[in-house]
Amino acid sequence: MTAFKYLAMSGLICGLLAPSALAAPISSTSGDWWWWSPAYASAATSNWAPDQSANSFSGPSVTTSTPTAPVFLSNYVPDTAATVVAPTPAPASTPVADANLNLGSGPYPLESTITTGNAQPWYNSSQIASFFGGQPTAQQVSSFDNVVMQRVEQTFQQSGVPITLTLNSSDPAAHTLSLVSNTTSNSTPGVIGMTQIGASGFSFIDQQAHSAQSLDQLEWIVAHNISHELMLSFGVGENYDQTGNYIDARNANWAMMVDPNATFSQAAAQALQAALSSNSTGTTGVQDAQLINGQPVPEPTTVACWLAGLSAAALMRRKLIGTR
Repeated sequence: MTAFKYLAMSGLICGLLAPSALAAPISSTSGDWWWWSPAYASAATSNWAPDQSANSFSGPSVTTSTPTAPVFLSNYVPDTAATVVAPTPAPASTPVADANLNLGSGPYPLESTITTGNAQPWYNSSQIASFFGGQPTAQQVSSFDNVVMQRVEQTFQQSGVPITLTLNSSDPAAHTLSLVSNTTSNSTPGVIGMTQIGASGFSFIDQQAHSAQSLDQLEWIVAHNISHELMLSFGVGENYDQTGNYIDARNANWAMMVDPNATFSQAAAQALQAALSSNSTGTTGVQDAQLINGQPVPEPTTVACWLAGLSAAALMRRKLIGTR
């Protein structure tokens, strides 16, 4: 009993000595911030700074609102401003031409392999000045280029072998045939053309000019030799005509080379059709050349000049004899 009285008395004494720890809310005069402080602390003022009490908590006024439902990934709708636009499909690739006729400046494919290494554009040739009245003008060069390409296409079409050609070196093409000057074959000098079978080749205008007597003849000789060299580029060798009367002949007759109606032999045309339809681009590494047989037949105007000269010489000789 005595022990219980001592315990009760001790509890009463501890309760009377302990300080009050009650707390009450105090709002700032600004109405924007609130905080809690012990009840015995002084009232807060509107210029209160957060570091005035280490036990203080401050934050924005809380507005009671209805909770929103959570947004799940499957319900997400992206902002229209951030919508990703699908890339535009790349345009279809440019059709590949059967061959590019390089009638301008280099680089010339296989130049070091086929030529002496000093190839220049055809219009730099000193052998062609007589056909153009001097160095060809830009207009004359353009006209010559277009006539030659048209005649090459005509030669193939007349043989039943239509092909696609381009004069633009930037157009993708399976082969390149270059018309050049100031150079010739490094293995067989003097030929009018040389090509690596199944690859690319050259047509040499300096040698062709020796066999032409007019610009029209020069254009036909160039066009027919380019047609022959293209045959080799397409993978068809000089295996057919041995008479010299067709474009595929290695030793071509001069009359055929200036004939607008010249064609490939039937066997060569069939081989060309098969080669082009197979789209084969393989190369054998073998080079073939073309030559022109026979001398060019003088044109009537040339013959007339010769006859006039001979007549004048004969008349002068008679006069000299008569004065003796």
